Amino acid sequence: EILPFSDLAGRVSRGRIVSAVHMHVLGDAPAQIVVLFDEAQAQRFVKIFMDHADSDGPISEHIVESTIKEVANIIGGAYLNALTSLTGITLIASVPTVSTGTAESAFLALMDVPPDQDVFYVQTGFEKELPMISGEFILIPEAASIGPLLSVFGL
Repeated sequence: EILPFSDLAGRVSRGRIVSAVHMHVLGDAPAQIVVLFDEAQAQRFVKIFMDHADSDGPISEHIVESTIKEVANIIGGAYLNALTSLTGITLIASVPTVSTGTAESAFLALMDVPPDQDVFYVQTGFEKELPMISGEFILIPEAASIGPLLSVFGL
């Protein structure tokens, strides 16, 4: 879905605690990527990936952070590869950074994004075994990058 940046607040629940992974996109269409996971789901996701789904024991914060960054890197890379295949535009993700807090705080670093800036919003998920773990992929292209990205869709 393509929507104005100002409408993101309505898509991501206010006050929700999330793990937010941020990456810059370099190349022919500079942008930013944010991948959001509910914090509780992120913890469960790490346990499933580490085959500790039935364990109640804590997992090191560094392991959790590293795993969440890698999962977001995989998601971001998949979407960027798809866009590259569709558009022929070179898109390269930077090293991810992660923060945990409210969904609102995840966007504080993006305050320089104009409210009417178009963003790509995709709800996404993984399923190894039930329950499915969902996340949100947000691509925020720089103003000059929007045209080349949308032109492939006839927009």
